[in-house]
Amino acid sequence: MNGRKFDDNSKYVYYELHRISPKLKLVWLKDKRYDYHVPSWVSIVPYRGLRKIYEISTAKVWFSTHRVPPY
Repeated sequence: MNGRKFDDNSKYVYYELHRISPKLKLVWLKDKRYDYHVPSWVSIVPYRGLRKIYEISTAKVWFSTHRVPPY
């Protein structure tokens, strides 16, 4: 969804992960051009920027509904 919304399958995967393990660190890449609600237990990181690169490179698991660039 390229950070445009917190919706679809991703939303429900996040809710289930939080239900199973509330202490799990969940990060959402959010495009600041779009206004939508993300639960308070999800860390919001700008979709564009260095922090995104850090979060992706240090994550143990990725969940994406789109192709991931090879870099």
